[in-house]
Amino acid sequence: ALVRWNHPRRGLVSPGVFVPVAEELGVIHRLGAFVLERACTDLVRWRRDLPEEAAEMSIAVNLSAQELHSNALVETVKAVLESSGLGAESLVLEVTESNLLQDSESILSRMRELRDLGARLAIDDFGTGYSSLGYIQRFDFDILKIDRSFVEGLDHGTNVQIVTAVIEMASQLG
Repeated sequence: ALVRWNHPRRGLVSPGVFVPVAEELGVIHRLGAFVLERACTDLVRWRRDLPEEAAEMSIAVNLSAQELHSNALVETVKAVLESSGLGAESLVLEVTESNLLQDSESILSRMRELRDLGARLAIDDFGTGYSSLGYIQRFDFDILKIDRSFVEGLDHGTNVQIVTAVIEMASQLG
């Protein structure tokens, strides 16, 4: 689930622009809760309306740095799952690698709580941070999403070897 802002004069505004502003203004928690609620509710509706096509679908929602630091995050996720009727196993919460750089103990604790709810966890933009290998060793991720800069260049250079090595390593780590 990707939130986009279609501004009346500026057109489509990238999340890279408006998410930091939402964090600065203190509205990121409401925005994140809205996206989570909408994504979960939509998946439940798709499963109802398209039972064959959507039966095995899951939904992935990105979490911002401030959401990861919020004590209310786990309760928000729990409340959304209950209100939407979506099983937690169908929810993937994505964390960008750069968001793990600070205060990792509290984030680690929060991620364990999310996992205890039954949600799956994904590390997004893998390969862009400073201690990538440390993150996959320390945090218990279900999904590792290799950064676009490596995947887009698969037709040339050493990217094929890098991506192959990351996939093999992730596979070996489960």
